Amino acid sequence: MFTKTLLSAALVTSSLLLTNLASAATTVTFAPSATNGAQALALSADANFQAVGFSSNLSSVLTIAGNSGVQSFSETGTIDVTSFINSSNATVASGVFSNYRILGNFSLSGFGSWAGTQYNASPAGLSFVVNLIGDPGALGGPTINLGSATLVPGSSIAFAIAFGSIAPNAVGSALTSLSATLDFTPGPGTSGVGGFFVAPDPLNLLIAVGNAGGNTMNTGYKVSSTGVVTITNPITGANPGTANATFAQKVPEPGALSLAALGLLGAAYASKRKKVASV
Repeated sequence: MFTKTLLSAALVTSSLLLTNLASAATTVTFAPSATNGAQALALSADANFQAVGFSSNLSSVLTIAGNSGVQSFSETGTIDVTSFINSSNATVASGVFSNYRILGNFSLSGFGSWAGTQYNASPAGLSFVVNLIGDPGALGGPTINLGSATLVPGSSIAFAIAFGSIAPNAVGSALTSLSATLDFTPGPGTSGVGGFFVAPDPLNLLIAVGNAGGNTMNTGYKVSSTGVVTITNPITGANPGTANATFAQKVPEPGALSLAALGLLGAAYASKRKKVASV
């Protein structure tokens, strides 16, 4: 009976651990010379290195269906990884960036509402997908499917865009910001032995997107005569925006661990009482 009671407590504990997860920064090991399983492609001949995240440039086009009330929006673009970052928040000393590129093609869509000249996206019904690809040669050559990342269900997301005038036919510059937590799924053959990287599973990408240095001059917008808002980043000839990511591993929150301990203690106490009653 004690075994059965303890097993029940363990099952409850497991469900608590699954539903009470947080993210902790973690290190990912990269192996550029790996053949990536069935893809039989290496990104470069450089030595292995470790990183806790990456910095990148961002280019995108975003459209908001109207300039007042609740409106839908959609955005597509590319995250171009420019450098990996180590645990000291410094650029990883590696020559890999001269030999290949890593790109993240993404799409973002959902609904939001206007508050004056600021548009705030709603977390409900939001879709955010990033597909990472490795380019071991010149652009247009063979590429490697490194994996994809999607928005963690129920996670918080902050996405806002501040404008000047949003009157019909207005033009100007905008300041954008976005932060979100994504679940990353490696592409076939890219993780583990023989793969491009070794990382915890599951792995989160903590994404932070915004104008480079807070510069509003690299993101332009225009409003059509019917109120449709189109945003382009970067403006031709301007510096791109930024899209940075931190690697994180899901871990049980302290509250989940406490509840787990209480569950097991309760199971042990119940078993002890039953033994005493049967004497």
